[in-house]
Amino acid sequence: MSEPVSHRARLSYPRLTAATIEATRHDSRSGLFYVALVLAVLVLAVWLGHMIAFRLAQELPLEWMFSVGPYLPTIVPVVLAFAGLLIVGRMQRAFEARKIWAEAKAHGIPLEFDALYELHPDELRMSSDRAAIAHKWATVDAITDTTHGWVISANCLMCLIPHDSFADVADERAFVAALVAHLTDAARARSAYAVTFAG
Repeated sequence: MSEPVSHRARLSYPRLTAATIEATRHDSRSGLFYVALVLAVLVLAVWLGHMIAFRLAQELPLEWMFSVGPYLPTIVPVVLAFAGLLIVGRMQRAFEARKIWAEAKAHGIPLEFDALYELHPDELRMSSDRAAIAHKWATVDAITDTTHGWVISANCLMCLIPHDSFADVADERAFVAALVAHLTDAARARSAYAVTFAG
């Protein structure tokens, strides 16, 4: 039996993160579009904010007009700008998510697949028909509850176990308890809700 082709390399998380960002860099035109959109939102917020502040100041009782009125031209545009930036941020996240899904589909990556999680004495294994990943328990640094399910963080990799993949709450609690039992003390401290849920 021939020896497998092998290669050893020293990796660092900062370098890996920078390389991942570079490899998945999207079209720079979308970045310019959002810069222009943010600029337009800020200009609109300042322009509209001053108009609203002027109208509000006129509607205030006389004693309030002199105490609150001078601050309205600052406060109203800032509030509008903040709201506008939140909306643009949500739009950008939704756009980037759709773009990632489209790229995954173009690369033949399914958007859904079945996964099997196995808790072994020395490691956590996640396997599917596309991949198999094993994490030593010492590398599992936290278990976090989200609206989508339990997120297991290990070595900068995230695994999701959806809530609706369990038969019932008792089944979910039993599995989370088994997970928690393998965690290090530091990981248990970072997984307070999981520990509480496991009971």
